[in-house]
Order: sequence, then C-alpha cells, then structure tokens
Amino acid sequence: MTTLADLRTSVEAADSTVDTRAVRKELRSFRVENFRIVVNVVRKVEGLEEAAAADAEAVTHLAAAEAAALEITATSTKADLRAVREHVKAAQAELDGEAATA
Repeated sequence: MTTLADLRTSVEAADSTVDTRAVRKELRSFRVENFRIVVNVVRKVEGLEEAAAADAEAVTHLAAAEAAALEITATSTKADLRAVREHVKAAQAELDGEAATA
C-alpha cells in the first residue's frame, strides 16, 4: 500500500506529465471518508452490544463487523465497507427478528 509520504516523494521526483498523472491517480485511491464511516460503524456496534448480549448470532455478527471495520484503511474499497455494513445489518436483522418473536 502506498502511503501519502511515498506519494509526496513521487511528486517531488516527477519529471514528466506521465509521472504526475500516475501520482494523481494513486492519490485518488485514498478515501479519507472511510475513517468517518468506520467510526460510525463502531458506534453502531457499541450501541447494539447490550441488546445483542443474549443472542449469540447477533454477537457473532457484531464482532465480525467490528473486526472488519478495524481493518479498513484510506485505500479500502467500497466493497470492503459494504462487507462491514452487511455484518451490522445481519446483527440488526437478528435482533429485530428476536424482538418480533418475543
């Protein structure tokens, strides 16, 4: 994974338009909004933990969501984020289903 420091070095060393285009393309792969999304997912997981305590399947989904969220980086793809959200949705569905049968 390329870091921002590596990109800075590449920009400073660029001696052609082709080089700077390549760096711009690499820079666009950084999605800083990923970190905001991760914070929101972790908050959601924390909010559901108490309700999920008695539901092993919901706990499993929440643990998977939290673990996957902590693996997200600035260059993670939308598919990576979607996978995290799917775990949260599965936990929520499990809890909603449990509440409906109670």
